[in-house]
Amino acid sequence: MLALTKTSPIKPQVDDTVTPPVYFVTGAALERFTQMTNWDYYESLKRFQSVLQAAGVTKALRAAGVKEGDSVVIGDMEMEWSDDQSDAALYDRWANNQRALGKPGKGMARWPHKSG
Repeated sequence: MLALTKTSPIKPQVDDTVTPPVYFVTGAALERFTQMTNWDYYESLKRFQSVLQAAGVTKALRAAGVKEGDSVVIGDMEMEWSDDQSDAALYDRWANNQRALGKPGKGMARWPHKSG
């Protein structure tokens, strides 16, 4: 279970010496959650996005000035920020990434599997 306390505000560190800037979000619980997420499943990405929202990371990144296309790093994972946080946009980005990696789609679009 991910335990976040309201007493530790999220303050992304920004490396603006590169273009586009890179935003680093730190915190043991967030880094552990990122590491434990199975990125092969769309549902995992949706859950990850909702945790970022609930933990205040999305709000903190916007306050720090993150823009479309900027890199956000949490632990060992680097992601590209998108202002469109809708389910459709999230699914499209996930599916395009899966295709680019040569991985089959998993998750809602592939379930239930046909039996023999």
